[in-house]
Amino acid sequence: MAAGIHRCHPESRGRYPSVWGPGGAGSEIGPLEVRNPSPLSFSWQHQEPRGGPSVSPVGLRGSGAELSLTPANRSHTGWYLCTASNEVNSHTSEPVYLDIVYGPDEPAISVEPFSPEQGGFSAGEREDVVLSCLAPSNPPSRYVWLHNGTQVHVGQTYVIAAIARAQAGTYTCLAENTHLQTRTQATIVLTVYYPPAGSPSCSALATGDLQDVALRCRWLGGFPLAQLRWVGSLEEEKEEEEEGVMGTSFSMATRIQPGGTAAPTHLCHVRLGGSWLRELHPEKAPLAQPRACSYRWS
Repeated sequence: MAAGIHRCHPESRGRYPSVWGPGGAGSEIGPLEVRNPSPLSFSWQHQEPRGGPSVSPVGLRGSGAELSLTPANRSHTGWYLCTASNEVNSHTSEPVYLDIVYGPDEPAISVEPFSPEQGGFSAGEREDVVLSCLAPSNPPSRYVWLHNGTQVHVGQTYVIAAIARAQAGTYTCLAENTHLQTRTQATIVLTVYYPPAGSPSCSALATGDLQDVALRCRWLGGFPLAQLRWVGSLEEEKEEEEEGVMGTSFSMATRIQPGGTAAPTHLCHVRLGGSWLRELHPEKAPLAQPRACSYRWS
């Protein structure tokens, strides 16, 4: 980044000091009337772009009528004033604005609702997802969003209404400084969860020379896969949970019930992924609670 240099010049003929910025002459600030001229001294003040108190510039190099900011950085942006004085009088120039062009910085991506997981973020199907990108720059960054490498939106915020499973994948934010022709980018991975279609189905088939019963429960599809397990009586289910013997499998669960020991009712309990489903459909009781199908025989 180039150095910013300002000069404060007292004009020789009329003794009218003026400020010179990087672009040329500034404004005259009035005469210094002295009967016995004494050496001039110069001081500089810096004001933030949005106003505020005047302070001595940070990174000052040189002295007197010339102010050198080497190297110039974004903190030097703002208004500069020069004061010329001697033992008799002092005058301050009109302010000169110094604009520092920089960026863009590396983008930071935020996701709402905030649901981080290992390697990225997740959302439930039909949720509204808001992606936001911030990359400080002057002039302000121009933002472009890519989904799996294809441009899908121009702007700092990308709203995906009722996200579908096909919209899972990588999302990249490209930030560009159009003045400097510089670019930066950041990428996240967004996973979309969805339940299996329909409802779980159960069946009971004779096996082991018609002595035993094979209980089967199926619910295919969905992401992640549904977790299924067979349980017998409430007492048996409670004992299994306390002992940590869950007997869980994915999409399909089979249990062989020996003949002569069958309980009147067996249940196939189904769990859909995790809390994401409850968050996605809190108003729908069938989805908010574990689903189950049962088989009864005598």
